Amino acid sequence: MYRSQYVGSVSTSLLMMIVDFCMSHKLNIPRGCLMYLNKNTLQPNDLTERIPFQIWSDVLENLYDQHPIDGLGLEIAKHIQLAHAGILSYLAFSKSKLSKAIPDFVEYNRLVYDFNLMHFHIENDHVELSWGDCRGRPGLLVDETAIALFYNIIKQAVYPLKISLKCLNFIYSIPKNIKVYEKYFECPVFFNAQSTSITFSFSEIEKIYLSRADPILYRLLKKQADRLIGQLDVYDDFEQRLYTSIHYCIKQKIISLNAVAKYMGVSDQILRKKLLDTGISFNKVLNKVRESLAKRYLSDQRLNIAEIADLLGYSEQSVFQRAFKNWTGETPLKFRNKIK
Repeated sequence: MYRSQYVGSVSTSLLMMIVDFCMSHKLNIPRGCLMYLNKNTLQPNDLTERIPFQIWSDVLENLYDQHPIDGLGLEIAKHIQLAHAGILSYLAFSKSKLSKAIPDFVEYNRLVYDFNLMHFHIENDHVELSWGDCRGRPGLLVDETAIALFYNIIKQAVYPLKISLKCLNFIYSIPKNIKVYEKYFECPVFFNAQSTSITFSFSEIEKIYLSRADPILYRLLKKQADRLIGQLDVYDDFEQRLYTSIHYCIKQKIISLNAVAKYMGVSDQILRKKLLDTGISFNKVLNKVRESLAKRYLSDQRLNIAEIADLLGYSEQSVFQRAFKNWTGETPLKFRNKIK
């Protein structure tokens, strides 16, 4: 039996994207793919079968060994088609508007890519889709492929209309060639973030109507999608929900264990017990989220240090400055000057 380092799986339909990429670049199809493909047609033998996430990761690493370029995952994702996302694309994009499709796209994305859970958050004019790292950090290549394929699926669904991004964040260290990411996504791209995320303008997606709107088809597909979701493995993503909840509470400037527990839908007693059972320090996670947000805000030259301190829920700028130096070993101003 194949033992996976990571929990999770992806749909075999994604292998059609891999095959297209290999054919166009005259590369050998990785052995991990061939186990699931018909040797004559190079189509998946069984579209209901799931590929262990470790095999998916190995497939991408094999492609990099053959074709070592910066942003390889971005190039692979150019070969994604709506059909490769199966029921997910037909279900979500049978809604009337993109803004109405996003919640279903987030809820059912596991049918295509079941690893770190996707979340979405709306604040002012920002719609943020984000992924944590509770189930692991498989590497920039794997994650850039995932976020690029979802981005391209959305682009294809709204065609001939266009959609733009406000910013993109990765949890990984800054690569040597950041320009390949900025050119591909046509927006600012940041690294060393607390979570991988992609941000759209709500006012923009609210104006995008979908040509495939079909309420009857939607109801039929939703029943099928619910059944398929129920067949997937269930994981305890407590830590990821904790990070997401703390992130939300910081932005709401209501920072306390009680507030986080309320956002998570549990009592503070249950949250305290869960933290104790898992050995997770609430204050350490809070500081980690604050540090990540601080670095993101410091990259925005429009915000001064006092405004950033306020956004992070500090009553005084000096308290934030001491905290930041404790996290990074340097002052906020020195960090900002370094990333200019």
